[in-house]
Amino acid sequence: MRQQNMIIGLLIAIGLIPLLVLESGGLAAGLQVRPEHDLFVVRHGTVWSALRHHSTPLRGSLQTSLAELPLLTQSALSFVGTFSVPGQDGNGHPLTWGGYSLTYDPERQGLFFGCHDWYQRLGQIGVPTTITLTQTASILQNCTDVTEGRLALVDDYMPQLGGTLLYNNRLIVSAYGYYDADYSQVLSHFGSSPDLAVTGEVVGPYQVGEQAGIVAGYMTTIPEEWRSAFGGPALTG
Repeated sequence: MRQQNMIIGLLIAIGLIPLLVLESGGLAAGLQVRPEHDLFVVRHGTVWSALRHHSTPLRGSLQTSLAELPLLTQSALSFVGTFSVPGQDGNGHPLTWGGYSLTYDPERQGLFFGCHDWYQRLGQIGVPTTITLTQTASILQNCTDVTEGRLALVDDYMPQLGGTLLYNNRLIVSAYGYYDADYSQVLSHFGSSPDLAVTGEVVGPYQVGEQAGIVAGYMTTIPEEWRSAFGGPALTG
């Protein structure tokens, strides 16, 4: 299931599974467009990186409708390499059984990284300059309760961090109930400082859409030339 969730998250990250468009205003206000970067998939503590293929039709104008644009296929991805993740952060919090809630931070050349699944903390690792299995990521920020004790407000049974997204120097975090069988979850999204050591700036959780469970996962910005067609600047799903 964890591997399947990572694959689904990758597809959402490249825009193949748009589940909900965040409208202008609210959480999406002040969105800053980020340049395109590598995609990362995590499996068993190892980060696998695949370069996104940039083709003229995909990055061109909307003279052709979105429905007529080519789909991204396996042949359009190039394997770059792997690097290892430390077993724990500087405070001894484990990073094993982690790798969820990934977001690339181009300013720090790092990945926001969900730490051990039991504790639902968020940290940040530095991507090595050379992508090889012999290289180990550095710890940029230790594992932290990014919601500052508010995670249980989204659901009272095993709340989980879903996705993260940098919006104009703010960190947007989604969360979901692990088994929301009665569809009782309503709230899903938080806003925080990307500096995980800063406290007192967390806002939320907020309601996004009508059913929290299907929007509280991975998030990504939408290329500016596609936003009018999608109706907003970001996807969450």
